[in-house]
Amino acid sequence: QTQYSNGTSGATPTVDFTANGNSQGIELDNNATFTFTAPPGACHLTLLFQQDPTGGHAVTWPGIVQWQSGTEPVWTTAANDINIAFFYFDGARYNGSGLVDVS
Repeated sequence: QTQYSNGTSGATPTVDFTANGNSQGIELDNNATFTFTAPPGACHLTLLFQQDPTGGHAVTWPGIVQWQSGTEPVWTTAANDINIAFFYFDGARYNGSGLVDVS
């Protein structure tokens, strides 16, 4: 499986797990409030998000994301930093965990 590139984020990116597959990437060029288009059924999903050369961009996740142990990872925001969010979509919620600063 290849990773689909969503290009740059803008302020309100939509990540379409139905049309573009389970493994996706995006470059943050703004503070980003994500919207997800759900896959057709339960599955594992990966979203790599990288800061642009300026960095400092925050992410806001859809309300149906639940983080491991109830705590969202503290994502790094320096220029070009890479973070990866992993989700198990159970058909209703995105149950998430993350790798922080893998750059």
